[in-house]
Amino acid sequence: MNNWLLLIPLLTCFAGWFSVWIITRSVFHPKREVLLLGLRWQGIFPKYSASIIHDIAKYAANELSFTDTLAERISNPEALEKIMPLIEEHIDDFLRKKLTEQMPMIGMLIGEKTIIQLKTVFINELKELFPVIITNYMGNLANDFNVEKIITEKLNNIDFATLNNSLEKALSKQFNYARFIGFSIGLTMGIFQFLIIYNLK
Repeated sequence: MNNWLLLIPLLTCFAGWFSVWIITRSVFHPKREVLLLGLRWQGIFPKYSASIIHDIAKYAANELSFTDTLAERISNPEALEKIMPLIEEHIDDFLRKKLTEQMPMIGMLIGEKTIIQLKTVFINELKELFPVIITNYMGNLANDFNVEKIITEKLNNIDFATLNNSLEKALSKQFNYARFIGFSIGLTMGIFQFLIIYNLK
C-alpha cells in the first residue's frame, strides 16, 4: 500500500474543517476593511452593520407600532364610559363653582335645571369629540414619535467593537460545532476516497 494514500483522509478532513473555519471567521473578521490579493475584505457583520441596524430598526418599528391600537382602545366607547364619572364630576364642579366664581353675573342667572341641561350638552359633545380628538392626537404623536429613528440612533451609539466581540463569544460554541461537522464530513469523504483508490489497485 502506498503510504501517501493515508494523506487523503487527513487532507480532506483538514479541508472540511478549514473551509468552515474560514466561513465562520469571516462573519466577524476582519473588523476593518483590508486589501488582500488585490481584493477588499471585511467581516460580514462589521461590513453590513449599518444595513443590519436599519433592518432591525425598521422591523422593531413595525412590531412596536402601538399608536393605532392605543388610539382605538382609548376612543372605544367602553373606555370612554369608564372615565365619564370623572368627566361629569369636573363639569359639575366647573358649572357650580368655577363658572360662578369667574363670572358671578352668569352664576346668578343659571339655576339647577340650567346646570343639568348644560352638563348634558357638554357630556354629549365630549362623547362625539373625544374619539376624534384622540385619533388626531395619536396621529400627530406617531409622526413626532418616530420609533425607527429612535432605535436607529440608539443602535448607532452602541460600541460595535464590543458588540462584535460579545456576539463572537456567544456564537463560539455553535461555530466550533460547525467546524467539527466540517471536519467530520471531510474525514468521511477522505476515507471513502481512500477506500475507492485502494480497491482500484
